[in-house]
Amino acid sequence: MRDIRDVKIADLLVDQANYRLPPQANQRDAIREMVRDQKRKLTVLGLDILTHGLSPSELLLASESTDQPGKFVVYEGNRRVTALKVMESPELALGLPTEQAFKRLGEQFKAKPIRSVDVCVVPDRETAMFWIQRRHTTGHNGAGVEGWGAMAQDRHDRDHDRPARRAIMAMELLEDGSDEWRRVSTRLEPRTTTVDRVLDMPYFEATLGVHFDTQEVVIEFENKDQQAGEDLLRRILTEMADPIFKFERVETADDRRTFIDSFSSYSVKKKDPPPADADTSASDSAHEGKGDATTAAGAPDANSGQTGTGTQTTNSGSGAGSPTGSGESSGTTSGAGSASDTGSSTGSSTSGGRGTRKRKDPLQRDTLAPTKQPYLLRVSGLRMSKLYEECKALKVDKHRNAAAVLMRVFLELSTDQFIKIKGLPVPTGMAQNGKSWDDVKLKPKIEAVTAALDPRKVDRGLDSARSAGADFIHGIPTLHRYVHGLDYVPEPSELKATWERWHPYLHRLHETINPL
Repeated sequence: MRDIRDVKIADLLVDQANYRLPPQANQRDAIREMVRDQKRKLTVLGLDILTHGLSPSELLLASESTDQPGKFVVYEGNRRVTALKVMESPELALGLPTEQAFKRLGEQFKAKPIRSVDVCVVPDRETAMFWIQRRHTTGHNGAGVEGWGAMAQDRHDRDHDRPARRAIMAMELLEDGSDEWRRVSTRLEPRTTTVDRVLDMPYFEATLGVHFDTQEVVIEFENKDQQAGEDLLRRILTEMADPIFKFERVETADDRRTFIDSFSSYSVKKKDPPPADADTSASDSAHEGKGDATTAAGAPDANSGQTGTGTQTTNSGSGAGSPTGSGESSGTTSGAGSASDTGSSTGSSTSGGRGTRKRKDPLQRDTLAPTKQPYLLRVSGLRMSKLYEECKALKVDKHRNAAAVLMRVFLELSTDQFIKIKGLPVPTGMAQNGKSWDDVKLKPKIEAVTAALDPRKVDRGLDSARSAGADFIHGIPTLHRYVHGLDYVPEPSELKATWERWHPYLHRLHETINPL
């Protein structure tokens, strides 16, 4: 029978031989070393305990001290006990990086102190270690705690209104219960981040015609051929699950484009019917000032080098049908999806005996931010304006690291500017804990701004902002690596694509605070 006791915090001793740390000489040293080792994670744990209490599913595990009668040495739960003791006596963190944070937590702890906790008391350390091994190590043929795999984590995230990951969506679509696919899926699970690096590329959708709706969790194939689309995805995922597949094959953006191109013969892009007058070329029609020029789906765009879907129409004459009378007409050249998400372009055509001119694909530029309409932002404020000018001037090929950091700074300060001007309240839970916006990280800030811009979640252009917490090409984890990743070298093409994904968010944000 289990021996569960209500034990005072003061009677609990942290384990001076805790495997997380080197052996410690006394209780004070053991507590301070845990604070030093865990850093911010321990303050987060402390705040979580104050907010939600201790988990009823994970009792502390301890045995009676042989040296100090009436005391209990904790073997499982040392982080929780340390957090409680330091919140009760913040001076234990004196001189350590989290000293101020624990002082603030200490004030909250006084308002609702926790004086005792339930503890499962075992005879000795050896008995405790039998169970602790099952808690903190993997394996044991299923007898221990099994952590969630990538698919389980993704299903949990979807249930909590977070966008699905493309790799997991594809794996679930292809699940057929066969042993063969089970082997592929098992090998892919630890590689899902690598798979996402391929599937998240705008080039993937533009080249192969596969569209992922991560909000509705739907995969659509441009030519509507479900069987061919699934066959394409199966070939790609099976290739990446092969034991001899190396990450180096998809390490850079160029590597990933080459890998994607290797499957182009299985593309499910929609094929438009040929022009009615197949004997007359588009360029001849435009040059002579008569007829229409049509670019078939999947055909290379002569101006941008991108693959286009849709039609490009040229008006002849002196501007008939043009709203401006200048001979310009509106047309669209699209890779797939929105310009912000995939790098597709919305263009203009002009004729007059000099051929066809289309608006340039926003990804086909050498600066971090686009420099022409309709992709300009309406930015105000002395510093924000200067930062934006630098974003439009900085050449990503020559200054990729500076561009990466600048983009991260511009995104956060734009978010801060909106919060300040609109007077957004600090999220309830954080406000109750005495936090200001200065204490809030970027992800909750973006969530608050996105909710203010689109409370009903009807603007699909903000999907990239809503998925910012995920480890996507534009995600906050990637933005953090731009600043803190010692070995992370951003690709210029990825930086421009990342700006495109954030463009709808930045556009709506600055349009809202700077209306005409």
